Amino acid sequence: MKPTLFHDIGGVLFGHYGPNDAFQLRPGVGDWLRWTHQHFNVVWLTAWKEPEIRQLLMAAWPRNSAYATLRPPVRVRIANWKGYASKEAWILAKVKGKIPEWYWIDDKIPEGLSDLPRKRCIAVHPEGEYNLLGARAFLESLLKNKIA
Repeated sequence: MKPTLFHDIGGVLFGHYGPNDAFQLRPGVGDWLRWTHQHFNVVWLTAWKEPEIRQLLMAAWPRNSAYATLRPPVRVRIANWKGYASKEAWILAKVKGKIPEWYWIDDKIPEGLSDLPRKRCIAVHPEGEYNLLGARAFLESLLKNKIA
């Protein structure tokens, strides 16, 4: 069974970079999306709405030619965290004793995580274009070593 990845969008798939320090999609987002969906049950933990997420997946999903897009996932799972004080509170309520293997990737992971294990929380810096490469390498090492 694949682990669950709670995935933010804003400062993870997008970053500030380039000559004008624009907030834009990071290079390799299509490869990232495909890889994460192959290795995780992705649950979008974001303020984005489902139609926006579907549109992003369709636009950014990798292509095998200029004319054919590979098929993005049909099912899009979204965390309904708006009734909670924070994403952290939602994760605490949803995973404790219910989801054995999970990770959270976000650009705004709080410094003092109350009861969340820091080793399951992957912070991506919102500045720079290549931060997904480091996040992928880190997640690959976690998958390989199956942390407790």
